[in-house]
Amino acid sequence: MPSELLTRQTGGWRAAAPLISIWLVCSALNLTKAVHIDDTAHLEIAVHILRDPLHPMAASVFWSDAPAPAHELNQPHLFFFLLAGLLALADSALLLHMGLSVFTALTLWATWRLVTDRTGRWRLGVFAAAALGLGPALGPSQNLMTDVPLLALWMLALQAISSAGTDRRVGRIALAGLWIGLACLVKYTSLVLLPVFALWLWRHRRRELWAVLIPIAALGAWSAFNLWDYGGVHLIGRRISVAEDAPGLGARLGLIVGRGALWVLTLGALCPFTIAFASRVRERFGATRVLVGAAVLLPLLTVGGQLLAGYGPEVLRGETIVHSFLRGLFFLNGVLVIALVVGAWRRRRDDAVVELLALWVAAAGLFIVVLSPFVAVRHVLLVLPPILALLLGDPEPAPRPTARGVAIALSLALGLGVGVADWRIADAYRRLPDRVEGDLHGADRVLYLGHWGFQHYATEAGWAPYVPGQTELAPGDRIVRPLQVDQPALTPADEARLRVRRELVLESGPLDLFRTVTPRLGYYSVWHGLPWTLTTEPLDRVQILEVDEAGAPGA
Repeated sequence: MPSELLTRQTGGWRAAAPLISIWLVCSALNLTKAVHIDDTAHLEIAVHILRDPLHPMAASVFWSDAPAPAHELNQPHLFFFLLAGLLALADSALLLHMGLSVFTALTLWATWRLVTDRTGRWRLGVFAAAALGLGPALGPSQNLMTDVPLLALWMLALQAISSAGTDRRVGRIALAGLWIGLACLVKYTSLVLLPVFALWLWRHRRRELWAVLIPIAALGAWSAFNLWDYGGVHLIGRRISVAEDAPGLGARLGLIVGRGALWVLTLGALCPFTIAFASRVRERFGATRVLVGAAVLLPLLTVGGQLLAGYGPEVLRGETIVHSFLRGLFFLNGVLVIALVVGAWRRRRDDAVVELLALWVAAAGLFIVVLSPFVAVRHVLLVLPPILALLLGDPEPAPRPTARGVAIALSLALGLGVGVADWRIADAYRRLPDRVEGDLHGADRVLYLGHWGFQHYATEAGWAPYVPGQTELAPGDRIVRPLQVDQPALTPADEARLRVRRELVLESGPLDLFRTVTPRLGYYSVWHGLPWTLTTEPLDRVQILEVDEAGAPGA
């Protein structure tokens, strides 16, 4: 961390020790983590780039019902080129995670600097970094996915614009344009920053409006490379699924409203730091009003969830009372966060940086709610730093040291619980090939059915993927199928030839109480599940299937 950035005004080197400690704790959750969720697809693209760096879109990725070229996937490739560069140094998962931790450090530094600059109090900057880095959002989200690098670039851009303010610091505005351009090449979600950047410059730095051309030029160069690579423009030609199951306008609007509610719920699940603002909530909304409202609404939401679990749609059946309670708690906390943010914005909306922060949060949230096919923790993660900057930049009343300490302790407890549990479920699939080795002796061929991190370790074990309509099953083949992992569907003819040889239960332990992945999904796709929940159910059930003679009925 450059010494000139740790000036006396920002706390000097007194801020370095807590920031480094936060970074070490956050990174520790990821350094030895197994390949997880979308990591597998990203690594397959990176390995292809090593072989043919000039044609990255020619990579074949099996991530749906059949292998498909990389240009049909939704992400640009800048981060995958970085992964390929690290793989060129050493084929080491530890090295890859160490490279990812650099982006974690940049995110924490930029969050600290943004809040410190806004408040003039470096301890509030450290609190913001701790609330982000120790809570349940950042640590478990690291993996080998695009989201933490994306967040780092977003925060570097936001900090650069904020530090430029309305002064004549043209270099920082140009730097912000560069960070936004790189972010657009990491994930197309960053396109939402272009109108935010342009609008803010138009209102406050009109002479520097040319800086918007920097990310536009980056996208133009990437599109030209696409044309040379595979003859198309990835930005406009990729397949986008927003509401395939809702062809009518009413159904689409219903999906948007539903995603909006899920976005609020996810926000509440990730913001235990609201407890630090208890005095502000009491002063602005009234302690009695808030307590009575929570005492009435939380039981109603819990009972409503249980009624749906008993009599609602099939996908909601069987929900535990803990799950229903947490859904209500998360949603109410999300509403509270939004109320606090709106209050902070209204009190200082004439401030150019406050305007920027509010635009940033609103645009990112609307992009996910309206255009994303689903809501996930990684989507809401993007707005947490500017939300913290808005809340801490409102000085009346500022959170007290004791309240900040309680908020950090709660964030750490939840962050470790969620992070360790997510590490363990990823590790369960890493260890699965060894656990089922005895069940596969004598098999003519071993296949697997499932994606995510399981696919990576199944491939390493030498198993072949089952591809519907392409794989020809033969008597004596065995298929390993974890029931909870995203997977293509067996064809009816193939399913009729399979019998369950054994079902292995991946039992949970005390460290798995905070669960990120359940049969209802969760952390990585919030639909009927929650971002995280409390359960003692097994991590998964794994079927060992055996192929009978052609035409034999399945068991």
